[in-house]
Amino acid sequence: MHTFYPSHYFLALLFLASHAVSETMSETSQLHRPNDWRLTFYDGSLSADTLFDMGTFNASYDSDFRFQTMALAYRVTAQRDWTWELEGQIAKHYQGQHHEEFNALIVFRWHQFPWHEAVNTNIAAGAGLSYATDTPDFELEKNNGKSQQLLGYLMFELALALPRLPQWAIIARVHHRSGAYGLFGDDIRGASNALAFGLQYRF
Repeated sequence: MHTFYPSHYFLALLFLASHAVSETMSETSQLHRPNDWRLTFYDGSLSADTLFDMGTFNASYDSDFRFQTMALAYRVTAQRDWTWELEGQIAKHYQGQHHEEFNALIVFRWHQFPWHEAVNTNIAAGAGLSYATDTPDFELEKNNGKSQQLLGYLMFELALALPRLPQWAIIARVHHRSGAYGLFGDDIRGASNALAFGLQYRF
């Protein structure tokens, strides 16, 4: 039996990120470098299945519930193999439900793989807060009428780019709102999951 606890991941990632960010902000000479920013646009479909189902490729997706997101991220610290970023998102749910969603998160990104010279690859995971301008109908239906506007947020990303065009990448993202096992409201678990695809530009 595989059990995934978003609250454990959420709290651990926030703790590690806050430590890294606090150390980096004191080293002002590292800030304002080329390619510190990432602009991402993606379109996705919601799923009533779990994160584990998505990770094992057993999830189904409801094309009647779609959304688009624009995200802007800033790199606050960088090492040879990894970076920490701060990201803000604006999402528009335009099919099946009609509201806006605002997300703020801390992102850890790993960008060194053996095949890097053939395909520029990086993976990322982020945790933060998600605020919907209305309580999402999809979440209310999926969770027996239990959801709310402010929830925890997780994202996982795979980005692929050509070495000759490293600033442009094709991305796949998991977009997750959750009560984090009671951290953001009793009886709200795995409020909604989505799989999205899009483009990312570094500058």
